[in-house]
Amino acid sequence: MQLLQQESLPEGTVIITDRQLAGRGQRGNSWEAVSGQNLTFSMVLRPRFLPIQDQFLLNISISLAISDFLTDLQLSGAAIKWPNDLYAGSKKLGGILIESSLKNAQLEWSVIGIGINVNQKEFSVPTATSLALELGCDHSLQQLLDQLLKALEVRYLQLMKQKKTQELRREYLERMYWLGEWHLFETEGKQFTGKIVGIDPRGKLAVLHQQEEQLHYYGIQQIRYLA
Repeated sequence: MQLLQQESLPEGTVIITDRQLAGRGQRGNSWEAVSGQNLTFSMVLRPRFLPIQDQFLLNISISLAISDFLTDLQLSGAAIKWPNDLYAGSKKLGGILIESSLKNAQLEWSVIGIGINVNQKEFSVPTATSLALELGCDHSLQQLLDQLLKALEVRYLQLMKQKKTQELRREYLERMYWLGEWHLFETEGKQFTGKIVGIDPRGKLAVLHQQEEQLHYYGIQQIRYLA
């Protein structure tokens, strides 16, 4: 983002680091990554073709690309946890952070930050995992980066053509973590049992409350997954 303010970077520019000193997630959450063991990089895109009200489609596209990549690695149980996490079973494998700039009511650029746990085997929290732990072997970070960038390009070009947006939404839902299952959630300090049934056109999470038998919509940081 600093480079974008100083110069005009071409679309597709990738900045990667082996040692991330200040990994960030949504709304100030931190991201832990041991030096030289994981994929931590950012990519510059210029999705000016995408209407602002549809910008969650970019999140969908990036999430599906990483899901495709994980499927190619024969990882079982991979799922997309709304809005920006990648899970293997019940543990977090990776995360996405998209930060965009608007100009004249148009998306000027987006920085796609991606972190994927690859060879790290020990974490400070029990809810994290890595490809090494899930697949039982270490991987070449450069080889995985090449594979992932190809998957990202395929999905981004699909989005750019804007001919299959409904298909993108459908695929996203098919791979969504906890979709159609009753689970415990929390919102505004109150716990409730609910079932994720989808997302609205703006990307808000649609959850059916069991007790009320009513559908509620939640934005980022408005709901917590509990159990």
